[in-house]
Amino acid sequence: MNESGWISEMYGYSFGAPKPKLYHVISDKILIYPGYVPEPGVNYWVFHYGLEFSVGIWSFDKAKWRTIEMITWKWWR
Repeated sequence: MNESGWISEMYGYSFGAPKPKLYHVISDKILIYPGYVPEPGVNYWVFHYGLEFSVGIWSFDKAKWRTIEMITWKWWR
């Protein structure tokens, strides 16, 4: 996977969505990053793991997986 491959699906959707004339609603009440303070009363649909975050001794950063070939990698090993 090349350098921009890890975000290629976002670009693909962004450029492809207008072709079938998909309409979108922009809202700040759908997605939240872990670690952000939620707005009271909002039930977020998506937790976007785009930034490094940690809980206790456990942490995750999807950017650290950029060098892994996700398509052919044997997940069960």
